[in-house]
Amino acid sequence: MVNIFEMLLAAIFSNPHENASVWKSLILDALPGLGSMFLDLLSPTWRDLLLGSRPEKDVDAVDWDTYSQRFKIWARNLFTLFAAAARPLVIVIGKLEPLALSTRLSTTLGACH
Repeated sequence: MVNIFEMLLAAIFSNPHENASVWKSLILDALPGLGSMFLDLLSPTWRDLLLGSRPEKDVDAVDWDTYSQRFKIWARNLFTLFAAAARPLVIVIGKLEPLALSTRLSTTLGACH
């Protein structure tokens, strides 16, 4: 999911016909309630572009049940944002591999300064 979102970001932000400021605002609006937790999973380049530089977070303080529920909402909102009649979105998943979310999040948050 995170890789897909980063590819969508690359497509939008590299397109000279798209307004980066508008997209940044739309993306942040599509991530209600603790959406920065989802964005913390992104590579530092995208995270800094969307959120700016932020201090490191404590991974132990994350409520994983809430995070899991919110992640589903964020994913739905983001796919709804990117998939439009004017910009059809097709996602082909060749191989699903489970992602240890806590590992990825702790690695990402540990690298964030």
